[in-house]
Amino acid sequence: MRDRTTLSHTAAAPALPRAALFVFALLGVLMSLPGQTAGISPFTDYLIGALQMSRAHLSIAYLIGTILSAFVLTPAGRAYDRLGSRVTGTAVSGALGLSLVALTFSPRIAAGVSAAGLPSAAAALVVMSFAFFLVRFFGQGMMQLVDRTMIMKWFDDKRGFANAILSSMLPLVFGLAPLVLNTVISAYGWQGAWLILAVILLPGFTVIAALTFADPPVDYHRQHVQATDGAPQVPRALRPAALRSGCSSW
Repeated sequence: MRDRTTLSHTAAAPALPRAALFVFALLGVLMSLPGQTAGISPFTDYLIGALQMSRAHLSIAYLIGTILSAFVLTPAGRAYDRLGSRVTGTAVSGALGLSLVALTFSPRIAAGVSAAGLPSAAAALVVMSFAFFLVRFFGQGMMQLVDRTMIMKWFDDKRGFANAILSSMLPLVFGLAPLVLNTVISAYGWQGAWLILAVILLPGFTVIAALTFADPPVDYHRQHVQATDGAPQVPRALRPAALRSGCSSW
């Protein structure tokens, strides 16, 4: 009986060329923007005003959310290994979109927590710590983990080249993000901007991930190496005895 990882990865194998998969995975990395510092910083002043928080308290909430996200990321990575790129990428994209919707209601949520008896400053700190945990975990954490790992799986023979393209494009896009987000905020307000990003993620990119994300089949790497190298496989009976006994990878 094959294990769950083998079954899920084999069943998710698409007919798309891996160049197309790279483009969709790259788009997925860009979709992590709402959880990146560059995607959150344009909203800082608006959150401070809406929640009546000090900048120091908002920074503490951001730190708490980031640390909590880091602790949860390792077990979440194990879940990704079991479930594969399609299931995990779809779930993460949808969860990030819902997290952004929740962020737009953070002032109301904090007011409700405060009405329950918690001091307003503490209520705002708790609510924003949890909100930052959500966007940092699903955005900066899991969204990047899924997409980067999927790229490395499909480009096992060209990891350096694929990673170089990825690494050269991301600083440019994330560097322009505050300018673009400030423009959107000016036009639609800070809550409207987050709602627009939420719709882009859910249903937008969530559907794309569900239709395109996949892991290579179990025998993909062996087949790909044979197809690209064109080197004939030496029958085991013809290999030197030392290699037959000492090299199981032949």
